[in-house]
Amino acid sequence: MAADPTRKLTSFLATWAGDPRRRMVVRDNNLTALQEALARGDVHVVTTRARGYATWLCGSGQARVLAGDAHGWQDVRLGAALLRTAMVLAHRHFARVPRGTARRPQPIDCANSTAMALALGDPDADELYRWHRHGWPADTQMPDYAVYVQALLDLRANGHTDAIGHCGAHDGVLRAWATDGLGDALDAALQWHTGPGVRDDDEAVGEFVDITVSAFPVEVLAVLAVCRVRGLPLPRLRHALGTTPLCSPPLDGAWPDDPILDRVHALLQTVPGR
Repeated sequence: MAADPTRKLTSFLATWAGDPRRRMVVRDNNLTALQEALARGDVHVVTTRARGYATWLCGSGQARVLAGDAHGWQDVRLGAALLRTAMVLAHRHFARVPRGTARRPQPIDCANSTAMALALGDPDADELYRWHRHGWPADTQMPDYAVYVQALLDLRANGHTDAIGHCGAHDGVLRAWATDGLGDALDAALQWHTGPGVRDDDEAVGEFVDITVSAFPVEVLAVLAVCRVRGLPLPRLRHALGTTPLCSPPLDGAWPDDPILDRVHALLQTVPGR
């Protein structure tokens, strides 16, 4: 019997979520610092600590889903909503203050948050989508993966993109868009999450270094989401990762409400958008 290619990845995720020291650092420390930063209105610290706490929510929620607990999706959704709100806050703040006084949001982080919002059907992600598609300063160095996610937003909006040829290893998915080969292209993308050396310990590679997307293939599920929006048939995923519960996120029902998310959103309202 062939070995399950997802075993190493799912084992890593379970170990990550079950480590009490990591829970203290990623959940407890970030949550405490986030609450303190919210109390003083420190936008920079709020955005960084909200992302840290959201990492815990997403990673631990995914571990629960893989263990058979569908309620873990509530934490994943909450984490995604917190990531989305923190990313929009960071973009608004950076756009409003003098150059050099705020840290520029990173395209990889924004791309992952955008892809996660697409994958989960986030109903409040329109501003995030606008920022990632059109809001980067002209001198921003956009890695291939960030351009790929921008291309998915182009496809979602109007059914075509000019990014083919500019997305490196992700070009295969765009070239197969709306063809019978899309399923195979997505299976090849899934292999990036389970290939040899991708997850041997605490290290990962490239755009999947973040635990929130190392086991949760948002760049593939985002394609399925765009297919739904465009009314296209959904390609069948044959890769083992594509058959796990993490590749069947719930796309209906209310998104979770949470006092910390409400407070981050309230701070967002004090920083006007464009």
